Amino acid sequence: MSVAAPSILDRIIDAISETLDIKAESIKPESSIMDELATDSLEQAAIFIALEDEFGGIIEDADMAGIHTIQDIVAFIERRDSPAEA
Repeated sequence: MSVAAPSILDRIIDAISETLDIKAESIKPESSIMDELATDSLEQAAIFIALEDEFGGIIEDADMAGIHTIQDIVAFIERRDSPAEA
């Protein structure tokens, strides 16, 4: 019996939890990175670096500007990693 791989959401929450040194249980999909997680610009940069390490690739500044919640990060990663439609 194989163990299911962690979901994108779980991986994001783990990366943010470790980066900010907060409990994973306190991070919800609807959590605002800036408000509810009370991050400053340096912590936000650290989050995006951790996510780049976790998922590979670069998250461009223009993409970061549209990310406000944990669910926004999930949607971005899913869009970025989905095969291009022909």
